[in-house]
Amino acid sequence: MQAPQGNLSLLNQDQLFAQCVQSCSEPVMVMNLDSHLIYVNDAWVRAYGFSREEALGKGPQILRSKHSAGDFFESMWKQVTNPRVGSWKGEVTHLAKDGQEVPVLLTVTPYRDDAGSVLGYMGIGLDLTEQKRLQAQVEQQDRLATIGVLTSGMAHEVGTPIGVIRGRAEMMLMEADDNEDLKKNLDIIIKQTDRISGFISSLLKLSRSSSADVELHSLALLPVVNEVLDLLAPKFRKNKIQVEVNLEEGLRAQADDGRLEQVLINLLVNAVHAIERKFEKLPATQSQAQYIRVLGRTALDRIEVTVEDSGCGIASDHLKKIFEPFFTTKPAGQGTGLGLSIVSRILHEMNGTIFVASKEGQGTRFTFTLKTV
Repeated sequence: MQAPQGNLSLLNQDQLFAQCVQSCSEPVMVMNLDSHLIYVNDAWVRAYGFSREEALGKGPQILRSKHSAGDFFESMWKQVTNPRVGSWKGEVTHLAKDGQEVPVLLTVTPYRDDAGSVLGYMGIGLDLTEQKRLQAQVEQQDRLATIGVLTSGMAHEVGTPIGVIRGRAEMMLMEADDNEDLKKNLDIIIKQTDRISGFISSLLKLSRSSSADVELHSLALLPVVNEVLDLLAPKFRKNKIQVEVNLEEGLRAQADDGRLEQVLINLLVNAVHAIERKFEKLPATQSQAQYIRVLGRTALDRIEVTVEDSGCGIASDHLKKIFEPFFTTKPAGQGTGLGLSIVSRILHEMNGTIFVASKEGQGTRFTFTLKTV
């Protein structure tokens, strides 16, 4: 029995090919022998943000990022033009029109006429953004596990002598009488030992937490958000920050209330710091309204909560590192670089995820997800 033909009989081979390429969900670009783009499909336009008018006639350099050295493309084209190889396939990072990096698995092959002569080259890209994100999450959890092993031993070895130093400093402070210089120096010693103790406490919090200790239950989001906002209200008033809350009515998640509070506190405090740093860099912005928004909605079987600010933003080369332990963009002495690592760890324990989107000077948006009830 012959298979149904549908509309295929109305199309010749060239028309069928053109429609398939145009409808392909992966970016496709076609170049002539001079390596100028003569065709891009709809998926290519969506992936990179260039219109066809902007792309056609340009070289593939329109997508070149800082990760692609000149000899990289030279090596690639040697393989493509080598008759014994005839193609190239590998990972490359393209640069979209808006400056965002797009990792792709790229395949480049020649296309030929009926006589076998090369007419040009075709490139097909497979977007690896989601795969890279998941890979980074796995690597992050591995790093946190390693830190946990190191921390458990370090906390005792460092914490005990620090406690002794602080105790001796307090004893000397009680005997200092009217020696103001000595009192001042002893106060400095006590404050610095407290700072070290706080750092060790953060490390222990990062390493000791375990998903086995988490008690997940149906939790209404609005009361938790309101409680955290009340706690941080003085910081908002001090910096004249407008706080907007827009949560979908009745939003609930499977979460631990104490841990969820910690996540929100970290993200909101970071937002305040970002706005403060914006004031430092651009004093004129103090006359402009600064805001923090807390948004929440249901997305399939999960809830999404977004904390968005109008702060200084994050440089693109820092975005991939911000969840790494000890990485901080704050000035020396103003941050340990553990806050977002702890946030990532807590959300992982609650079967959640977290993402970040930011542009330097244009604010930051953290979005985390949790399972719905």
